[in-house]
Amino acid sequence: VYHRVLEGLGTRVAARTVRAVIPVLPVVDTIKTVDASAVTISNGYMLNKTTAVPAEITLRGPTSELDQVSSIVAPVQMDGELADTTTVPATLELRDEEGNAFTPQYTSMESDSANVTLTVYQVRELPLKVDFIGTPNGFDVESLHYSLSQQTLRVAGPARTISALEALTVTDFDLAREFEPGRDYQRLIELPAGIVSLDGVTNVTLDFDTSEMASTKLNVSNIRAINVPSNYELQILSSIVSGVTLYGPADEIEELSADSIVAQIDCQSLNLTVGQQTIAVSIQIPSSSRIFATGSYTVQCEVTSK
Repeated sequence: VYHRVLEGLGTRVAARTVRAVIPVLPVVDTIKTVDASAVTISNGYMLNKTTAVPAEITLRGPTSELDQVSSIVAPVQMDGELADTTTVPATLELRDEEGNAFTPQYTSMESDSANVTLTVYQVRELPLKVDFIGTPNGFDVESLHYSLSQQTLRVAGPARTISALEALTVTDFDLAREFEPGRDYQRLIELPAGIVSLDGVTNVTLDFDTSEMASTKLNVSNIRAINVPSNYELQILSSIVSGVTLYGPADEIEELSADSIVAQIDCQSLNLTVGQQTIAVSIQIPSSSRIFATGSYTVQCEVTSK
C-alpha cells in the first residue's frame, strides 16, 4: 500500500512516496464445522458423524482480517435422501463470530475445498436378552421367570452390521454361581463393535420372580466321571457331596430325591495329573429340565496312569 506524503520545504513543495507494510502471517486453523443442514437423511437412518479432509487449513493474511475469522465451514449440498455413508466435495467458507460468511480482501487459504465424509447409520430398536450359563444339561431356561428393567434398546450402526442383528445380549448370568432369591442383578449391555446406544443406557437390572419356586438341600451320593482319558484311571474317593442346594418349581422340588441327582466329573475340561486331586463336579438333574443347583462342589479323586 502506498501513501503520497507532501512536505513543505521553504517555498518548494517536495513529494515522496512511503510504502506502508501490512503484516501477512500464516495461521493454521481447523475446519471446525461441517454444515450438513441441507442434507436430508432417509427415514430409519441418522447422521452419526462428519469428517473433513484436510482437517486443517493454513490462512495467510493481515492480522486485521485473520482476527475476524471465527471458523472455517464446509457446507454440504446434496440432492435426494441419504441412506448410506458417502464422501462429497465442499467449498470452504470463512465465517465470523455471528456465523456470517465473508470474503476477505487480502487473506488466502492453501485450499478452498475439502472432501467431507458423512457417516450414516441405520437405526433399529432391538430386544434385550440374557444368556444363562452354569445350568444342568437339558435345562429349560424358559422355565425361569425373569424380567429386565428395559426390554428393548434403540441402537444405530452401519447397515450391514445392524441389519444382521436379531437381539442384543447382556452379560451372561451364571445360574450356579450367582443366583440368590430375593435380589436383583446389574448386567452390562454388550454392544457389537460399531454399534452405539441411542438411549444412553449401558446397564439393565435383571430380576427373578421366585414366587412359585422352592428350594431344598440334599446329600448326593451318585458321583460319576465321564470322558476319562484312555491313559488314565480315575478313582472317586469321596462317597458323598453334602448340602447341594437346588431350586425349581415348588411341585417338582417337593418330589425331588437325592437318588435322582448326579454329581458329574467331566474330565474333558480337566488337566489330570497322577496322584490325589480335588476336582469340581457339576450337578445334573436328569429327571427334570426345570431344577438347577447353586454353589460350587468338589470331590477327592485318585488318578493313576495305565
